[in-house]
Amino acid sequence: MAWQDRLRDAAYTSPSGQRLTFDYDATSEVFEQLGGAFNFPDAKGTFVQPLGASGRRYPLRLILWGADYDQAAASWMDALQEAGVGTLEHPAYGRKTVVPTGSVTRRDEFVRGANQAVIEVSFFETTGLAYPSPQSLDDTAAKVEAASVAQAQTLAASGVLDSASDRADFLSRYESALGAASGALKPITEAVASAQRQFTAIESSINRGIDVLIRDPLTLAYQTQQLIKTPARIAASAGARLDAYGDFLSGLVGTTPPRKTALYNTDMYATATLTATALATTTTEYTKRPEAIEAAELILEQAEAVAAWRDDNFAALGEIDDGGVWQSLQDLVASTAGALVQRSFTLASERRVVLTSDRSIIDLTFELYGTVDDKLDALINDNDLSGDEIIEIKRGREVVYYVA
Repeated sequence: MAWQDRLRDAAYTSPSGQRLTFDYDATSEVFEQLGGAFNFPDAKGTFVQPLGASGRRYPLRLILWGADYDQAAASWMDALQEAGVGTLEHPAYGRKTVVPTGSVTRRDEFVRGANQAVIEVSFFETTGLAYPSPQSLDDTAAKVEAASVAQAQTLAASGVLDSASDRADFLSRYESALGAASGALKPITEAVASAQRQFTAIESSINRGIDVLIRDPLTLAYQTQQLIKTPARIAASAGARLDAYGDFLSGLVGTTPPRKTALYNTDMYATATLTATALATTTTEYTKRPEAIEAAELILEQAEAVAAWRDDNFAALGEIDDGGVWQSLQDLVASTAGALVQRSFTLASERRVVLTSDRSIIDLTFELYGTVDDKLDALINDNDLSGDEIIEIKRGREVVYYVA
């Protein structure tokens, strides 16, 4: 097969789902090798730490022609202006998930190229995972519910609870995971009596009815999800919640399921934990910009870990993933991370100052914040001040503070 035969039809599908085709004259792709360069005293040469490669860019000159070229060009300009992630069917390099970036230029050559428009645009390959999109708490709850429903349906369709032997094996693994979940998550409900009562009630209900639930995968998945999501709604102990979910999830995706029953058991718990983390991050009250950014990074890191675990283990056990669970999770995680980034813009940003003289903590707090009463403890905690520094902070000390 010659190279001409390997060329594909060229098209772009916008975030709204509109598919537009185009002609072209030449193609190219560009990416950057990322790395950090370090130079050391008394050492010849430079050490370069490889940091992987960036996504690829696809600069294209789209050629539109014919009696209705002007309408086609207008449709293209509208599609390229849409916010979100699209799909590029590149004629030479295949199907890519992309976002149009930079300047988009349309040129109509009425004299030299009648009935023709040329649009120049550069598409940037993206994971599509963290595309910021504002959302409300109601949006989060709806996306959490959608992910939970998709996971329950996947468990029901898997057939792992159809035979008595599979049910017995699944039950053994389920009870082990339930004990681990209780040990990791129940302690963080102790700060709120109502949450502790709810967690205990759901756990007891599962234990009492497990012989019935093991024959009803939809209800089993629903009850499990409700248990794991209970601590996510607690306003207090934000850091403890996220740490507990992170530790529990790490244990789940750090395993290699030996058989199908283990795969779907762990997938149910991992999915429920990831949705609970998303819910917890958006119900937390943040006061500082780095807090919201760290929460966004956390949910993205956990999503990547779950995705890698699912890809590896579904393939290893020969199971076909229909994509329903991951699609709903990706939607939840992307909108959650986007919402956290959007929220961070309204929060206090971090500032740093290096003291040029010895300062008392009272004077410094007033200078940085214009007040002392409600900021003194914050300055102490943000800088881990202790001992003599509570009385006097020495010259040369770097001090962190936050301003809106």
